[in-house]
Amino acid sequence: MKDLPETIYDLCYLQTLAVENCYYLDGLPAQGIHKLVNLRHLLNSGGFVVDFRFPQGFEKLTNLRTLDEFRVYVNGNKLECLKDLNNLGGTLRIVIGKDMDEHEAQTADLRSKKFIQELKLTTGHGRIEATEALQPHPNLQILHFRGFPFPKWITTLTNLRSLIINGTLMAHPGVAYSLPPLGKLPLLEYLKVDEWGMQHVGHEFLGINETEPSNSSSTSILFPKLKTLIFKDCKWWREWEDINEEQEKDTSISIFPCLQELQLTGCWSFKALPYRLICKASSLQSLSMIAPSIEDGIRKEITLLLNADKQAQSLSQKLKKIHLVLADAERKGVEDPSVKSWLDKLQSISYDIDDALDEWELQNIRQKLQDDHAHNSDHHTDSWEKKVCSFLQSVCLCFKQTVHRRTIALDVKDIHERLDRIAQENENEFNFIPNLGRAADSKKFKSNPSKSFVDVSKIRSR
Repeated sequence: MKDLPETIYDLCYLQTLAVENCYYLDGLPAQGIHKLVNLRHLLNSGGFVVDFRFPQGFEKLTNLRTLDEFRVYVNGNKLECLKDLNNLGGTLRIVIGKDMDEHEAQTADLRSKKFIQELKLTTGHGRIEATEALQPHPNLQILHFRGFPFPKWITTLTNLRSLIINGTLMAHPGVAYSLPPLGKLPLLEYLKVDEWGMQHVGHEFLGINETEPSNSSSTSILFPKLKTLIFKDCKWWREWEDINEEQEKDTSISIFPCLQELQLTGCWSFKALPYRLICKASSLQSLSMIAPSIEDGIRKEITLLLNADKQAQSLSQKLKKIHLVLADAERKGVEDPSVKSWLDKLQSISYDIDDALDEWELQNIRQKLQDDHAHNSDHHTDSWEKKVCSFLQSVCLCFKQTVHRRTIALDVKDIHERLDRIAQENENEFNFIPNLGRAADSKKFKSNPSKSFVDVSKIRSR
């Protein structure tokens, strides 16, 4: 069917007109639509005709509650038809297929349409002023934005729950198309960035202002409600800027506190995850990545975690050796400043080793308690409930435990490197140093108890 009869307008009490999926229907009859004063719902999605025609007088249907989509093309519909339709609610899709100036965009008066909950807006490559003039009412909860440039008003939509941005139509992919400070949206739960042409995602995406002095007395919560974050087919994206060590430890900055799922798919140039930033996401349960360029980084991370137990055991042996050296030095009453300085470094790093090993042991105890709790819970549930509960518990705990174990493993690795540097300071000066980097041999110490581990005469200051 390509046309509706004009007699349809004689149905003056008609409240719903459904022409969805009428693939060849190119519009409504030209004369008489003003008679449908009781029309509440016009369902017109799913057709093949890109420029569905709305006749003159459509703007008078002020009782209209539902309009599936409105397309604007050259010599076609005009946005001013929407100006007085302030009772529109639910979902509205607007497709702009022509160049548009600011004045024409303003005539839609989207800001007055407070009942619209979901807006699907395709702007193409319109002028920045025109895109800004299409600002919706702040009650909006769901926004699908397709086009460029990115409107500033998105960060003012404080009731937004879901945001999907798509840059398929960008004319110059690979140019520095940055993301706005979406971390300031207080209620955002779902965010998908699809085919956007950015190369770098910086702190501005989180809402961190590097130029403003931090206020330690107040807590900043960035992406406070976000549960799902997806980056899809951002093929020029290379870098996601990490936070620094100070920001990671800063308890006044909370980032992604509710994030449960992070996906990166089709981001072929992406190099590395911002691990400090990810560690801030304490609720993260699922991390999915399809990015070949970060395979080496993933292998290193897996190796770090797999070797963590062995490294902790090695550190424990080294700590015993350090204690023997310190005790021997104290018994000898070492006075040489260069030797005392070196011994002070050993004493300091021994405290760090103690802390790291205690934290590692505590993590193992927590793991055992959680496993025991999960095992005991199985006895009080049916078989199918056991499987479901066990799966959910493992998913919820897996990433938290991995992130925490990685943090401790990095600390252990750092201590090993520091200990090696201390050893290298005087590696050829006395017998203890060459063995500092290897596991202790207790028999060696017992075989010659009278010999000093520190030969003061052989230590020289640099």
